[in-house]
Amino acid sequence: MTAILGFNCSDGVLLFADTEVSIGDIAKVQGDKLRYIRCPHGMIITGGSGDVYDIEYANFRLERELLQEPMTSIDDIYLSLEGLLQNILDCHKRPLNIEMLLAVHPFGGTDTRMFTWRQDLLTLISPHKHRCAGSGVIQLDPLLRQIEFVGDSKAMLLYGVSLMLQTKRMVQGVGGNTEALLLTNGMTASLHGFGRDVAQQIEVLVA
Repeated sequence: MTAILGFNCSDGVLLFADTEVSIGDIAKVQGDKLRYIRCPHGMIITGGSGDVYDIEYANFRLERELLQEPMTSIDDIYLSLEGLLQNILDCHKRPLNIEMLLAVHPFGGTDTRMFTWRQDLLTLISPHKHRCAGSGVIQLDPLLRQIEFVGDSKAMLLYGVSLMLQTKRMVQGVGGNTEALLLTNGMTASLHGFGRDVAQQIEVLVA
């Protein structure tokens, strides 16, 4: 099971995920659930919940087909993503069994934007809203809706780690460390990873 959390920040989009991976009924190990994809003309972070093979396939198609040419308009990016979803549906005769958050930044653009991808439904998220996906949505969504402001990534990191900690306590199968990746705004956008030790230190403070 996986919990994914996405915050729109004043300096970019910040995604969170738990890191617990179950190997059947035998063992639980740590694994990365956020994926960074560098395209010829942009960058993407994805965090997915659902069928693991469908998630890998979605990431594979995104890496091959999105931002393969210059694209600075958010409308063009949305239409490109929508076309990808429709092509998958046409080819496989079914939508992918996934819930995914995406942070997308085109080179030459100024803003990183967040999308949700739920099976065959794509939604562009307002830059003033935050979203969650996967396990724990019932518990996370009401808490997330109480956060009605957009701060910088350092401030939102505190909120995100705190919410992920509550989710790990409430939802069986969501556990391990918390990982967080920021895709910044600006013409020279960059990827910034907050180490798991940073999340652990925050968890100690808010516990």
